[in-house]
Amino acid sequence: MLKTGNKKTKSKKGKSKEERLPAVIDFSTTAVQKAVSTEINQHPLTVYSGFAALGLGLYMSLFGPSSALFGFGLGCLLMSSGSYVFNRFFRQEVFQKNHVENLREQIRRNTELAIVHLQKELKKFNCPEGAKQIDLFKEKYESLVSVLQKKLQPGSLVFGRFLGMAEQVYKNGLDNLQQVTANLDSISPINPHEIIRQLEKMQRRADSSEAEINALKNTLQKRTERMAEVDRLLRDNVLAMARLDQTAMDISTMETSKERASTDMEAAMNELVHLTDQFKNFKAE
Repeated sequence: MLKTGNKKTKSKKGKSKEERLPAVIDFSTTAVQKAVSTEINQHPLTVYSGFAALGLGLYMSLFGPSSALFGFGLGCLLMSSGSYVFNRFFRQEVFQKNHVENLREQIRRNTELAIVHLQKELKKFNCPEGAKQIDLFKEKYESLVSVLQKKLQPGSLVFGRFLGMAEQVYKNGLDNLQQVTANLDSISPINPHEIIRQLEKMQRRADSSEAEINALKNTLQKRTERMAEVDRLLRDNVLAMARLDQTAMDISTMETSKERASTDMEAAMNELVHLTDQFKNFKAE
């Protein structure tokens, strides 16, 4: 993960707690609806007025009814139920749009910080291909955004979900580049030519121990493995960028004004989810 990725917050007891950043699956229809349902159920006006009505009801059951308290309690109950009904049936789409925008804002902040850090690190470890991929990923992402703006209504829920998923794929590519810098950092002190020279020298000496020789050989082997992983990460990003291009082209041919549009959009979104899963599977190898 990116060093500038998941934020750490402190609880009341002073312990640091890692805050999970949004994933592509968080932009799915099911995830958005679930999050919004929880938000509507926990809306302050709904909750507090409901507790007030409950508290007044308990008070009157213990100390006797009062017309003033009954009227106030009934008003609180109507306010609580009215708030729930209004938010659930008339403002649900507003809640969904706000939720998706909040997810996207978290990803945007994380991505901006990551890019600044990565540019310095890739330059430090002399990785021009990785530095170039930062610009290429941004270019692919902006191209997809441009296509979405032409095919969908900016500000709509579907538009926000698409953008959120694309931003997450973009961020995953930056995660790969962060792992590239970690690998390059780990091998930066190692001079393979010097190790080979030492090995040749030790192999000519009769008093050299097998443990010393094996230690040098293991160092060379691990360095080779890290370099191979760097190459795989960079190739994986090339594939991801190609899939972003394909998704943009697929969206450009969608007939967004017809009934099949919803199915086509979900298929394209599933393609972005699948692309993110490929990132996860690669990192687990």
